Amino acid sequence: AKLQKLRELILDKNSYGTMPLILQTLTALEVLSIADNKIYSVAEFVGVMKGLRVLKLQGNPLASLPWQLGDLPNLEELVFDTANLKSPPKEVWSLGTAS
Repeated sequence: AKLQKLRELILDKNSYGTMPLILQTLTALEVLSIADNKIYSVAEFVGVMKGLRVLKLQGNPLASLPWQLGDLPNLEELVFDTANLKSPPKEVWSLGTAS
């Protein structure tokens, strides 16, 4: 029950192939760094993480991003590598990029 109040979680360099399902229960999470793993796609359940302000995914061989990222009203920072990315959904591009 205490994990529901967790605001920041760093899961870098853990060899994850997918995003752990437990993340969808962390509704108070504001900062999630899951960098330098082996994740090929961001789980669609990321859309229920409405409090998320920062999502760091760099160092993962991402091939796609879900449209649900566009449903995160508080997302201020999204960091990922584009090397393997085919094409982000229009809902993600519409959020714009920081200079």
